[in-house]
Amino acid sequence: MRLGRLVHAAWVAGSRPRSKSFARALLDPENAQLAILKRLVRSNARCAFGVEHGFGRVDGPERFRRSAPIASWADVEPWVDRIRRGERAVLTREPALRLVPTGGSSRGPKLVPWTRGLGAEFARAIAPWIVDLNERFPTLRDGPAYWSVSPAIDLHVESRVPVGFDDDAAYLGGPLRHIARRTLAVGGEIARIRSVETFQWTTLLLLLRARELRLISVWHPSFLVLLLDRLPAWWDGLLEDLERGTLSPPGGLDDATRRVLAPCVRPAPRRARELRTVVPGAPCGIWPRLSVVSCWTDAHAARAVPALARLVPQARIEPKGLVATEAIASVPFGGRRPVAVTSHFFEFLDDSGRPLLLHELRDGAEYVVVVTTAGGLWRYRLGDRVRVEGFAGRTPSLRFLGREDAVSDRVGEKLCDAQVAGALRDVLEGSVSATFAMVAPDGDADRPRYTLYLEVDGEIPAGLAARLDQALAANPYYAHARRFGQLAPVAVFRIDAGARGAYAHACASLGRKLGSVKEIALSPRSGWTEVFDGDYVREPR
Repeated sequence: MRLGRLVHAAWVAGSRPRSKSFARALLDPENAQLAILKRLVRSNARCAFGVEHGFGRVDGPERFRRSAPIASWADVEPWVDRIRRGERAVLTREPALRLVPTGGSSRGPKLVPWTRGLGAEFARAIAPWIVDLNERFPTLRDGPAYWSVSPAIDLHVESRVPVGFDDDAAYLGGPLRHIARRTLAVGGEIARIRSVETFQWTTLLLLLRARELRLISVWHPSFLVLLLDRLPAWWDGLLEDLERGTLSPPGGLDDATRRVLAPCVRPAPRRARELRTVVPGAPCGIWPRLSVVSCWTDAHAARAVPALARLVPQARIEPKGLVATEAIASVPFGGRRPVAVTSHFFEFLDDSGRPLLLHELRDGAEYVVVVTTAGGLWRYRLGDRVRVEGFAGRTPSLRFLGREDAVSDRVGEKLCDAQVAGALRDVLEGSVSATFAMVAPDGDADRPRYTLYLEVDGEIPAGLAARLDQALAANPYYAHARRFGQLAPVAVFRIDAGARGAYAHACASLGRKLGSVKEIALSPRSGWTEVFDGDYVREPR
């Protein structure tokens, strides 16, 4: 325990200089942002992107805007393909150490370049959060933490650059990454497990060992809810493994992974005896000193927070900032979530599409985030819509409202319209004569699903929902959410007639002109069962 306290203290102490710099920058966001822009442009003027866009002549935000257009992933992807093939100095002078996958373009997962500079930008955002968290919850230093680990996603990508990270601690970079890992109850070793049941069993087994667990950090709250829901049914088997130092998950385990995990599952008979006095699967008795659960609490994630709060009433549910694979946009700090002012260079698009700088934002207004990073994303439209809710110093504090337009991301699946259009084409062509087909989120708050709203001439073939479910799983993040039970299987809703008219009038009721309404493959809205006349298709058992 004493060693753990020392390691934790070293982590917090190592984070303090960056936290102090962040606090100072909150008082002067204009100059903090200008310094970041000048550094990024100057250091990358001689990379391929910098040469093509005349970075050598950029002396401030206005010329930067004239030199580099706002970019979507379709604009970035050809440059990343050059990096993937092994070309150097493409988007940045620094080499890309890894390509980190995130969800959805029409060609599959986006591969975000990860450089040392981007790692430093993430660390400059995480450090003030860690310091602030420990100042508000001093007992965190007295026990380990669980930082989200996910089973590795199978990506068949040809790349000269390594693809992916194993766990959240990798985002810290540098020495802090290694220090932080010494405080973890569950290490990145379990990321090699492919079976969801085996992964969940092993995670729970390692967490049961950690009586003094103080912090849980996950992304979507449903991930943790589903994990904890496994405890009652598995309780006796987990305690037997805990007592004997064995690992006997229901999904089995290959020998190579078992050897890697063996040092983590040594016998703990005393802890097993203690847990046998606890109500089976009750987190209050398992981790009585759990202080904080950090997770997303905004937009669609908010619907899963009450269920999580009921499971861990002994802990405070703390909102995460706005964190994406590409960038960290905001940081929990001082009771607010200010923009990560010392990390990346930010612009914000208002409803007219006009780009504004950080110090120009208004309280209560809504914007779309545009970010420039040391990883080589230049004026990249992040796809997140935010609202300013007060200020930390002079820096706006942000609330995440949701993804832009035709992207749906209820539990981290990150489906986009192009992906769904491709899946529908593969599933429907040659088997269904559809006059209208659209996929949208549906189902209850605890376990959402996607429903295919379909108007057809003739019969709907058996197994259509399962085939669409499989086609959507080409997106590995959708597949991951399905494997973990965060999403229920796809359903099919047959529309009796008049689908296009009902769809157009529903869009018009939201303020869109009827003449500008276009049919889409994916609607991020739910509630379409109230719009269309029809019923769910019952698949034969």
